[in-house]
Amino acid sequence: MRRVVQLFLCIGFLFTAFLSSAQAQSAETPQGQPPGAIVGSIYALYEGDGLGAFPTDPDVQTLFSARTRQLLDEEDKLAQRDGIGRLDFDVFVDAQDWDLSEVSIGAPQVSGDTAVVDASFRNFDEPRTLRYLFVNEDGAWLIDDIVSESADFSWSLTGLLAGN
Repeated sequence: MRRVVQLFLCIGFLFTAFLSSAQAQSAETPQGQPPGAIVGSIYALYEGDGLGAFPTDPDVQTLFSARTRQLLDEEDKLAQRDGIGRLDFDVFVDAQDWDLSEVSIGAPQVSGDTAVVDASFRNFDEPRTLRYLFVNEDGAWLIDDIVSESADFSWSLTGLLAGN
């Protein structure tokens, strides 16, 4: 009988340790990380069978500056009201669909409370480069804008969200 009790206690301890570890891992977000790590975490969502991300997703929205979050909130309300917002493509891959390869995250270029990180990749074998503009708010690096200077269609996330 004593061994059965010990076995159940051991199983209970392992189960509790597993749950604590799983909760800690799920609670981790890239917010508070260096700019390059934040950009890398976004593209990790596209690997394998990943579903990607959308800037108005609550977890993803926490990666953005207060200014951009406000624009994203307005975008989300517009999309809920009208069924579609101003963003009709995935800004993280500069397209509607993706088959990413050769993803490369550049070294952050830091200047005071701002930083720039370039992300280059091939989407369906077409080369793309996006520039992530960061600001440091309350000690955390946050995405303030995303810019594409593509010859086909140049845009900035905040410009699109503002209706420009």
